[in-house]
Amino acid sequence: AFAFDLDTLLRLELFPVILLAGASGSEMRDMLLREESHPYSICHLPGPGSSWKAADEDRAVSFLVDCRQRRHIGILLAPESTLEEALGVLVSRVARRIHIIRPAGPLRTASGEPLPFYYTARQDRPELAEEDRPFAEMAERLLNNHPALHFSVATPWNLMEELFTVKGAGCVIRRGSIIDRHTDMTQVDRLRLLALLESSFGRKVKGEAFLAAIQEAYVEREYAGAALLEKTSSGAYLSKFAVGVEARGAGLAQELWEAMLKDHASLFWRARAANPVNQWYEKQSDGYFRSGDWRVFWRGVRAEDVSSMIRYSLERPEDFETTPRSDVFPSGGKGNEMFEQDMP
Repeated sequence: AFAFDLDTLLRLELFPVILLAGASGSEMRDMLLREESHPYSICHLPGPGSSWKAADEDRAVSFLVDCRQRRHIGILLAPESTLEEALGVLVSRVARRIHIIRPAGPLRTASGEPLPFYYTARQDRPELAEEDRPFAEMAERLLNNHPALHFSVATPWNLMEELFTVKGAGCVIRRGSIIDRHTDMTQVDRLRLLALLESSFGRKVKGEAFLAAIQEAYVEREYAGAALLEKTSSGAYLSKFAVGVEARGAGLAQELWEAMLKDHASLFWRARAANPVNQWYEKQSDGYFRSGDWRVFWRGVRAEDVSSMIRYSLERPEDFETTPRSDVFPSGGKGNEMFEQDMP
């Protein structure tokens, strides 16, 4: 199954790198090389990672460049190193996406439930099955040194789904973010919050007046992202959802969304009609209404509140200047009342 997936990737002009480490590395290599005509090339790496030199790293990188030119899949064989030792050396030079492939598939809880995500820095992380703890501990150490690393554990039978679908089919391991919930806006650093909003939306804020209506804020501790809510008679209105440019792609948007939904069964928001994540919003909402340039979405609200909720959303003034900031959208991009580029 794994060899079939690798062949499919090669046909798609994608060139994965296989790392085989530890005592079973040579055995796994022999399994892949069973066929006489195979698309693999092999590079033998030195002993434990601590003894590697810059020249060894350069040799590995040159080998992979050559593999790509020859349309081969490169196998890095490190039988004298542990997986963690080899990854610790190679990650910064070779790849930012690591997929651990094993028959057991994703990490599981102590009770056997598969996990789509596991956050190493969260205090409320679930207890893992005993055999999965070494993988989580290894990932935690690697992520501490390389926070932007994408690290997942999947089975070869679902590898293509893990690689090419939004939902995935494995367990993504991330450091996770510390998200603070504020019900008193005096506890929020307004300058940092406004800077985040302008960076995220790509437009200058007209003023701070809209902050007076915010009664609840979910803010990543380093102000890399935030969700701002107003309380209305129809439920919580999501006024702003922002993720800073540097934090995009790290999963912060999903963490903010999940943190917000834990406290709010009832929620509504508006988004530009051209917002590319509207399809995702449709799946997360119970319904939506189109009007001009806007779509209004809701979930968990009473049917009798929908009309007033739509009216509240459409009558709201815009909080950003019309002209995009050239330092964020140099080609004249668009800004939206909902953050649109890093939603789950």
